[in-house]
Amino acid sequence: RTSYERAQIIATHPVATAKFSNCLIKSILKCLVLGGVLGPTKAYFGTVESQGRGSLHLHLLIWLKHEYTPAQLKENIQNQDFRDNLLKYLEDVVKEDLELFREETNDGTSTTSDISVSIRKFEALSVS
Repeated sequence: RTSYERAQIIATHPVATAKFSNCLIKSILKCLVLGGVLGPTKAYFGTVESQGRGSLHLHLLIWLKHEYTPAQLKENIQNQDFRDNLLKYLEDVVKEDLELFREETNDGTSTTSDISVSIRKFEALSVS
């Protein structure tokens, strides 16, 4: 759809759009922050704001648990073992592959369960 058509849908169903955004944000917080995808989390703070088109988006600041000050990190990064372990940690935490979120269905096809549930909830909201 064009940007104009999407803006029309958002303007026509603002409550459904807000509920969908809320569902999406809860999923992000559950998986990334509370689920530990980014590593151990010390704290997080987020705010939702409306774009010029009326759609909502999230600004999120996350503090990860670690014991290093910037000066210690600068010193430790000179050590090859530390660099290797840091790279292993980052490669373990930062993923670009959603295959882990797919589930096999009875008919042998795969589906993305959480996303499918969110879409079904949104469709139900749009119909009401």
